[in-house]
Amino acid sequence: MVGAMQDISHQVKREHQLALLGSVITNTTDAIVITDAFSSSGPGLNIIYVNEAFTKMTGYLPEDVIGKTPKILQGPLTDATQLKQLRNAINNLQPCEIEIINYKKSGDPFWVNLSIVPVANEKFVYTHWIAIQKDITEKRKQMEEREQMIHELTQNNNELRQFSYITSHNLRGPLTNMIGILNLIDSSSISDTRLNNLVDGLKKSTLNLNETLNDLVKILIIKENSQIKIEKIHFKTKLNKVIESIENTIQESGTLIEYNFSEVEYVNFSRVYLQSILQNLISNAIKYKVPDINPIIKIRSTISNGSVQLHISDNGLGMDWEKVKNKIFGLYQKFHNHQDSKGIGLYLVYAQVTALGGTLDLKTEKGKGSTFIITFKKED
Repeated sequence: MVGAMQDISHQVKREHQLALLGSVITNTTDAIVITDAFSSSGPGLNIIYVNEAFTKMTGYLPEDVIGKTPKILQGPLTDATQLKQLRNAINNLQPCEIEIINYKKSGDPFWVNLSIVPVANEKFVYTHWIAIQKDITEKRKQMEEREQMIHELTQNNNELRQFSYITSHNLRGPLTNMIGILNLIDSSSISDTRLNNLVDGLKKSTLNLNETLNDLVKILIIKENSQIKIEKIHFKTKLNKVIESIENTIQESGTLIEYNFSEVEYVNFSRVYLQSILQNLISNAIKYKVPDINPIIKIRSTISNGSVQLHISDNGLGMDWEKVKNKIFGLYQKFHNHQDSKGIGLYLVYAQVTALGGTLDLKTEKGKGSTFIITFKKED
């Protein structure tokens, strides 16, 4: 008796891998198309296999497409540029991935993410192409809707901005004339009390309108100006300039300002914005002080998670956080019955901080003062 033995472990392993691969191709929800590596006759590569998912996705049965080329899926909306990219990859035997419009058997277009790879045999000779198609029609629809929405919002924003500029410009002239005329009227020479009250009321209303217009222009400048100059600013130097500019108010109110910039002395920010922020917050702390108690304002700089922070605390009236937390930085929001309150200071501070990538937080308690925490944008 003569016997022969042969190790077929590798063959069995390969057959198992092929069976597993075949199962994946058959059961995947992505459409699989296998073509010859090279065209035997005419342009295009002949289809030799499609899976069941391909039929569900396109409506084409295997007998409808086998022996034909993938051009059967193309139509009027199929992007020629993407097809050229696909052809170049095939000519160079390179993988390729594109997004393109294909057509179903019914003639309905649909978007697919198409990925192709060349397949070689054990002798490293390329024999086939495998194409995987994912239906991304819904994804593309959502993208187009989002882009349309962004376009409409941008257009509406531009129209509102133009309307704001035109309105402020058209109001500026008549308002200036009104202020000039009212300044010429000597109220003391008017003997009629009722007329005198009317003139005084008109003056106040006109000045309030002028202040409102100026505030709106400031907001427009902040929102529009994307080229704000950023520079290294010394906290102490900038604070001293702010104190000088409102020195009379500080002295009259008996305000004490304490500061500590030992942890960090400088910040990269807008010089104009920082002065405006400090002036607004200090002025607010003085304006909303507790009656008969001298204001104490404490300012210090810190570093938190790599970002420069500025803490500005006061011993003023404070606010009920639960009542104000959702509107504290809103436009024309007022939280105290103060005759000079316009409800725009905190809005401007918030707009200036956030316009340059920072954040503004508040800790406050009614009767116990407030602390504003400015976190400046982390430096790269």
